[in-house]
Amino acid sequence: MDFTFTTTVPATTGRSHLDHDRAENLITALIDNPGQWAQVPITYLYPDLEGADHKRILGKSRNTASAISKGKVQPFCEYRCEARSRDTDLYIRINLTLRERRALEKED
Repeated sequence: MDFTFTTTVPATTGRSHLDHDRAENLITALIDNPGQWAQVPITYLYPDLEGADHKRILGKSRNTASAISKGKVQPFCEYRCEARSRDTDLYIRINLTLRERRALEKED
């Protein structure tokens, strides 16, 4: 029997799922850099999209940016986030006032 070998596993065909640990890491970085945009490949937040066709990744990027901006994606909805989609990358920022920033620092 012949076997086929590949260096990557094909993307899942069903729904993709947000990696919450990576999202929390991103939020921590965003809080440390309030008001600045972070460029994030959509596959960082949704690793099961690795290997998917460009059209699917592009659509996920656009939909995720919209949902984050509308406050519909956990854990981003806990903060005032803005998100934009550019090709398969997301640009995300958290807008914190100085008072909000101080309150977060006191929690640590």
